[in-house]
Amino acid sequence: MNAKLARQYDIVKLYRKLRDDLTAELADEDLLYTPGGDNPPLGVLCRELGEVQKGYVESFKTFKIVFDYKADDPALETSIEALRNWYQTLDGEMEAALEGVSDEDVDNRLVFRKEEFRLPPSSTWTPSGKH
Repeated sequence: MNAKLARQYDIVKLYRKLRDDLTAELADEDLLYTPGGDNPPLGVLCRELGEVQKGYVESFKTFKIVFDYKADDPALETSIEALRNWYQTLDGEMEAALEGVSDEDVDNRLVFRKEEFRLPPSSTWTPSGKH
C-alpha cells in the first residue's frame, strides 16, 4: 500500500475499531431504537455507515467519489450479524482497493468529488484536503 494512504488508513482502522466495538455491544433489538422525532432507527444509521464506506471503496477504484450506493438487504437494518458480516466484506474491499492504488496514482491522479473539486487520493479521507 502506498505510504501516504497507509498513514491515512491507520486513522480509518481506529474508526473501524470503534464501529466493531459498537456492534459487539448491540443486540438486534437495539437496531430498532430511535430517539423519536424525525430521527431514523439506529439500524438505518448503521446501514448508512456501510453505504458511505462503499462510496469510499469505489472512489479508490474509479477515482470518483459518489455517495449514491444504497444497500438492498433489509437485514442490514435489523441484524447485528448481517451488519458485522457486511462491514467485514467492506473492510476487505477497502483494503483491496487501496492495494490497487499505485504510488503514481497517488502522486498524479485526482479524485473527482464534484464539479471543479478534485483531490489527490491521499486526501480523500480528510475534509480539508490537507495531508
